[in-house]
Amino acid sequence: MLLLRLLLLLLLLLLSARLLLRVRPIGVGSTAAAAAAAAAAADSGDAAGAAAGAAATAAAGAAATAAGTGAAAAAAAAEGAVRAAAGAAGGETPGPAAARIAGAAAARAAAAGAARAGAAAAGAAAAAGAARAAGAARAAGAAAAGAAAARVAGAAAVAAARAAGAAAAGAAAARVPEAAAAGAAEAAGAGAARAEAAAAGAAAAAARAAGGGATRAEAAGAAAGAAGAAAAGAAAAGAAAAAAAMPRLASVADRPLLAVRPRPVVLLLLLLLLLLLPLLLLLLLLLHLIILLLLRI
Repeated sequence: MLLLRLLLLLLLLLLSARLLLRVRPIGVGSTAAAAAAAAAAADSGDAAGAAAGAAATAAAGAAATAAGTGAAAAAAAAEGAVRAAAGAAGGETPGPAAARIAGAAAARAAAAGAARAGAAAAGAAAAAGAARAAGAARAAGAAAAGAAAARVAGAAAVAAARAAGAAAAGAAAARVPEAAAAGAAEAAGAGAARAEAAAAGAAAAAARAAGGGATRAEAAGAAAGAAGAAAAGAAAAGAAAAAAAMPRLASVADRPLLAVRPRPVVLLLLLLLLLLLPLLLLLLLLLHLIILLLLRI
């Protein structure tokens, strides 16, 4: 029973070690994919920020250029109208007209400068916003990469712990045969001690039986002597009866052999003996097995 339990324990330990070795760490592939996706998102965020900054700068420059061009065209048209009116009047350009032309030129230059300054400020603001967005995206990507690295480290720690558990299970499985051998040795020693005790008991019983047998043999000898005396008397009586029955025996001897038939009682006894012989053999075999089991126990 002890050996059977030890073998079952060994089988369970081997199965658990095999299952532990087959299990893969959870979350390693998913965390690596998440880290790669976060890095790709950060790169795409940087590219999108750069593209948005370039587009905002180009749009602001184009708007400022268009505004400056429109202001210059309006100023030129106003100057042409003033000169045409002066030419139609037939005189030279008066002083107030020249002052107005100079003011229009100055206003045009100021408007162009203001438009360019506004365009530059808008481009700088757009570039700063794009840079901030790119920095935020990079920070998010770095945080995601750190979390993925932490998950990978945790999965590696779990895998190491499982490997250590599998090694411990293997060591325990390696120790189980030693315990089984020790249990077998103990069981063998206990069986030997029981066998010795049974042999001693059997020897004592045999000695007692031998002593009782000697006493019985003496009594049987006395009874045999008495029986011998009775047999001698019976022999004498038998001789007398035989002498008296000689004529009858002679007549029986003259008959054929088939004429002498056994009695039905004898036939019944022989039939019962033949029927009970297998049962007696089975009983003897069962008794032998019981004796062997008792000797083993």
